[in-house]
Amino acid sequence: MEGRRAVFHVEDVPAQPRLPTVREDVHVPRHRERDPPIFRSDPQDDAVDWLFRFEEISRYNCWSSGQQLSNFGMSLELLMVSHVSGI
Repeated sequence: MEGRRAVFHVEDVPAQPRLPTVREDVHVPRHRERDPPIFRSDPQDDAVDWLFRFEEISRYNCWSSGQQLSNFGMSLELLMVSHVSGI
């Protein structure tokens, strides 16, 4: 057996299946996403605390900047939307 060598050709090797490419614009959650808090502009609601919580949840959910912006608008109660859009 010592003098023999195995010869392989590229055609002899079965083609490896190609792994699907992952698009960066598609969000694939690895865990159950958390819902962002709703800001209702009540006097007892603290906007800064709400914003920190929103950012924390967006990091947990692995949202892109565009996804954060989309979810930000949906997390504001209707009365607050008219206030923020005037800024």
